[in-house]
Amino acid sequence: MSARRTVTLATIDHGDVTIPEPTWCAGHDAHVPVHRSDLTHYGPVTGLAFRGAVLHRFRIGQAPFAELDTRAVGGELLQESFAASVTPADLDAFAAALVEHAAVLRHQARKLAALLVGGAQ
Repeated sequence: MSARRTVTLATIDHGDVTIPEPTWCAGHDAHVPVHRSDLTHYGPVTGLAFRGAVLHRFRIGQAPFAELDTRAVGGELLQESFAASVTPADLDAFAAALVEHAAVLRHQARKLAALLVGGAQ
């Protein structure tokens, strides 16, 4: 039986905290000490772009010591601000990009559902 992967993170209020690290976590290389309740695992970011500008970002996340929000594994979806003058062709291209974005988000939804069914912590 293989040992479960863990990570030790510095916190302001509890010192070093060692916690299990989910296989989907992208790591904590840029970790800056925070309160234990703010420790969060994040998966890789999926960026959805149009004309080189990221419109939406999605990642899986979990805050195992959260006090004001859920501790469950979930998705984080961020919609960026975007404004542009468009031609009819640009508008068609934008609509096509949104259809592609929807397919990517549906795929991410299936991945998240699979993690949850598998008892992701």
